[in-house]
Amino acid sequence: MEPRPPFYQTPFDMLVTPDVIQILKLMLPYMPLRLQRVAGTCAKFSELQNAIYYFQPPFDSVCRTGRLRQKEFTAASVMEDLKPWLPAEVSENMEMVFGAMEMMESMQSMPEGEGMDMEEMVKQMLMSQERMDMHE
Repeated sequence: MEPRPPFYQTPFDMLVTPDVIQILKLMLPYMPLRLQRVAGTCAKFSELQNAIYYFQPPFDSVCRTGRLRQKEFTAASVMEDLKPWLPAEVSENMEMVFGAMEMMESMQSMPEGEGMDMEEMVKQMLMSQERMDMHE
């Protein structure tokens, strides 16, 4: 038996899209054309209703289960969450940019006089990137 392809859904999509709606969306290409429009619109409308309900404050003291947790905004957490959704080339470029940002942050936290200044560091990074590009 062939392994199933990975099925990616964002955490928010998992909360507002029940399995039945997901199956309906997967079946759309197999439906007659006149039914595709109605079924697709119904699926999206159902997701919209669920999203609106999700953000309404609870009427009682019991919180809804499955709330999205608030994440700390760091380069590493953003990269980790976006990685499955990005093309490989874009993902690699983002990793390079975030790596450079982290390096700059660590260089800025160094006491004055230690290491090289920011301008020198950027020059070194660009030169090493050019060398890597030439070897490829």
